[in-house]
Amino acid sequence: MPSTDPVPPPPSAANAGEELRRVQEALRASEASRLESRTLFEKSFHASPALMLIARVGDGELIEVNPAFLRNSGYTREEVIGRSTLELGLWVRREERDSFLQAMQATGSVRDFEANFRTKFGAVRTLLLNADLVSMDGPPTMLTVAIDISERRRREQVQEATYRISRAALSDGDLNSFFAEIHLIVSGLMPARNLYFALLSHDRSLLTFPYFVDERTSAPAPRKPGNGLTELVIDSGQPLLTTADQLTVLLRERGSYKPMGEPAALWLGVPMLINGRAIGVIAVQDYHNGRAYGEEEKRLLMFVAEQAATAVHRRQAEEAVRRAERQYRGIFENALEGLYQTTPEGRFVRANRALAHMCGYESADELIHAVNDIGHQVYVDRSRRAEFMRLIETQDEVTDFESEIYRRDGSRIWISESVRVVRNSAGEVVHFEGVAIDVTQQREAAQALQEAKDAADTASRAKSLFLASVSHELRTPLNGILGYTQILRRDAMLNEKQREGVRVIHESAEHLLVLINDVLDLSKIEAGRIELHPIDFDLAEFARSAGQVFAARAREKNLLLETALASGLPLFVRGDEARLRQVVFNLLSNAVKFTSQGGVVFSVESRPGGLLRFSVSDTGRGIAESDLARIFEPFTQVGDRTSIAGGTGLGLAISRSLVERMGGTLNVESRPGWGSRFWFDVPLPAAQSAMQCATPTRRVYGYEGPVQRVLVVDDIAANRSVMAAMLSPLGFELAEAADGASAVAEAGRFAPHLILMDLRLPGDIDGLEATRRIRATPLGATTRIVAVSASAYDIDRRDCYDAGCDDFLAKPFREEELWSVIGNALRLTWRFTEDTGETRTPFPLLPKVPAPAELDALYELARKGDILGLRSRAEALPTSDAELAPFAQGILELAGRFKMKAIRQFIERHRAS
Repeated sequence: MPSTDPVPPPPSAANAGEELRRVQEALRASEASRLESRTLFEKSFHASPALMLIARVGDGELIEVNPAFLRNSGYTREEVIGRSTLELGLWVRREERDSFLQAMQATGSVRDFEANFRTKFGAVRTLLLNADLVSMDGPPTMLTVAIDISERRRREQVQEATYRISRAALSDGDLNSFFAEIHLIVSGLMPARNLYFALLSHDRSLLTFPYFVDERTSAPAPRKPGNGLTELVIDSGQPLLTTADQLTVLLRERGSYKPMGEPAALWLGVPMLINGRAIGVIAVQDYHNGRAYGEEEKRLLMFVAEQAATAVHRRQAEEAVRRAERQYRGIFENALEGLYQTTPEGRFVRANRALAHMCGYESADELIHAVNDIGHQVYVDRSRRAEFMRLIETQDEVTDFESEIYRRDGSRIWISESVRVVRNSAGEVVHFEGVAIDVTQQREAAQALQEAKDAADTASRAKSLFLASVSHELRTPLNGILGYTQILRRDAMLNEKQREGVRVIHESAEHLLVLINDVLDLSKIEAGRIELHPIDFDLAEFARSAGQVFAARAREKNLLLETALASGLPLFVRGDEARLRQVVFNLLSNAVKFTSQGGVVFSVESRPGGLLRFSVSDTGRGIAESDLARIFEPFTQVGDRTSIAGGTGLGLAISRSLVERMGGTLNVESRPGWGSRFWFDVPLPAAQSAMQCATPTRRVYGYEGPVQRVLVVDDIAANRSVMAAMLSPLGFELAEAADGASAVAEAGRFAPHLILMDLRLPGDIDGLEATRRIRATPLGATTRIVAVSASAYDIDRRDCYDAGCDDFLAKPFREEELWSVIGNALRLTWRFTEDTGETRTPFPLLPKVPAPAELDALYELARKGDILGLRSRAEALPTSDAELAPFAQGILELAGRFKMKAIRQFIERHRAS
């Protein structure tokens, strides 16, 4: 039988229990250690500043993430647990994710793996990854730890970009190569598959796209700046990051906008600034990813644009210099003027063909080699070079330096040079640059012109002397004629036939004066001797009186004459009232003359710029368009020869010149059958007040205050007589003198308050010298002196003020002009009477008048308008007393013209006496 091993006895129950206890303790210790390790891991996992996550290896689903991950990614724990990094879109480039997983699957760990990740809000961060497989319940998992190295990576990228941009900017390549290099640099910083440059032209009128890379569209053609994102960035000078939805709103806010194709999901454009002004734009766009760019990309692209703008601006400036140099060479070589550069020693450094031909040489090189001493070889007068050097030393520039020079064959020409000094940085003279022009023909023409001008000046002086003499000789008798017709017109004792004769004489003399003044004014305009003498005057009174002068003539033709003043006009203005009145009178006279029915409107209104517009409109026959261009020509009258009115045809020519002298332009619009309108705008500054003056409708019959003494100085007895007849009835005490010497003597004897001094006096002492001598006496400090002259030219007026005269009165004069001058000189307050000019006579009162009771009866009949009773009672007066015949005749003359108001004033005057 086979033997068998002995069977060991079973352990005792005590031993078995002890072993179980040891195993259980070991298990408890292991579990405690595992729990302690787990607790420690969890604490480290959640407290670590590094980004940590646990994910399944197979599908990348996130099992756990730490707070640092949540803070940096922007997600909440609920948003990431159970989702993969691919689903969350964390990886910027999918190829980086694939490379990471391949390394993990191959080795079970990954070390120092750089990748770009996008946060929930679109920001891109660069992370350094380390990953290992870890054992956990269930499928294989991996622990990934990431450190944010974005700032370090950006610094490295920016440093690299700066170096590459600087190298590209300093290269000699063209702008297109530079832009291509910038594209590569930007692509290393951000997604830049689609990138373009846009540049503004120097005058900012054209937008071009010299570099344009886009996956969906080709480069736009050059265009005028309009309404687009590029223009929006240029106009604002600020970067712009916008989505497809936002850009439509932005552009429609700026005006009309029409989209060009499908817009990109995200567009980023930044301005290229030079001195704060945009010269262009760099733009990138992404059609697929609406979160491709953020604030970091905007900041980086701004940095690139700043560097690129400097490089582009420099290259544009260099190209402009090259173009200018080419243009300068072309101008220099092809200029018609002679251009050159010379050394201070007098040698040509450079010259063009024009200068060579001017000097008689075939080419510039031939001239440069032939002339080595400009002062001795070129200038006829060798001292001209020394004179030129003296001038250039003091002012660095000489213009219009004319000299006679030798040509190669020995002939001579005259040239005019303009030269400037060119210095180096140390201020030393390098060379002279000059322009030479052949002025031989101009000098010959100028000499001929000067000879003609001298002859014309001689003729003009002769004409001026003749006109001055003729003016005096014509105006002097007219002064007597017009003076006495003004006096006689107001004499109530003239019968109707006599009054009509006076009227004819007065109007004929006025017409003759107008003709004389027109011819003389034209002569002064041609000689450039028209002067303005501004005063302060009442604008409304000026307009009213101008219209009133022509009111009677308009009524005779049954025309409506209106004067219209716009609101807001200044009360007083400053200007040459006499010349302004001359223009307005001429326009009103023509309007009334050439209008047979309808009316004439004279208006004054304000215009912008402190101007006043004077306008005269009529409903006359109008002017043909073919005649409008000729109406301002001297001695021209347009229209049907059978209907042309009298006159010299000088009025409009003179009026136009006077308006231009006052700073305006005389305009006209007209057409046949419609009428005409003449207007002009002139500056008339507002004034504070105006001197008192008598007007044509307010007759002066005296003045306030004590008696004023007036000395009338004139070599023509008729002129003295006119003055005496006008002034004596007003209460002035008069004295007379016929020459300068007697004027000085009479002034000392008579001690006048006012002297009316004629300028042309016989003998050695004329009116000006007499004025000077009187001013030199103690009396001269208080006496007012008014120059009275019939001279044609304003030179007398200037001379009289220099001699000491206070004012000027031109002969012949109207009585209201005399009252105005005297009133201003003596500061008088005039006494006026409202009438038609027939109620005051300067002659002595009648020797005998009826008794007061009879005067009262006549006055009452005149007040009632009882013509028959008035005539009957007046005719009975001479039968009772023959000495009352003159008085009765005066009443009957006025009654025959139904002048009731004049009769009452006639009776009042004699009743008061």
